[in-house]
Amino acid sequence: ATLGIGKNFGEMALLQEGNVRTATVQAATDISVAIMSTQDFTQICEVYPTFKMRMAEVVAKRNK
Repeated sequence: ATLGIGKNFGEMALLQEGNVRTATVQAATDISVAIMSTQDFTQICEVYPTFKMRMAEVVAKRNK
């Protein structure tokens, strides 16, 4: 898959029990990335509960 500007990857590892990484990513051009730890993700979800639901929707769409 090719992801564009503002798209994310790695959300499955944040949503799954045990944080198993299932993707390998390779950039076709120079990019800037932001890294989110499991602790960061958990804290964001506590403050913004809909964030976790949105990430689950992204995973569901990708798994179709």
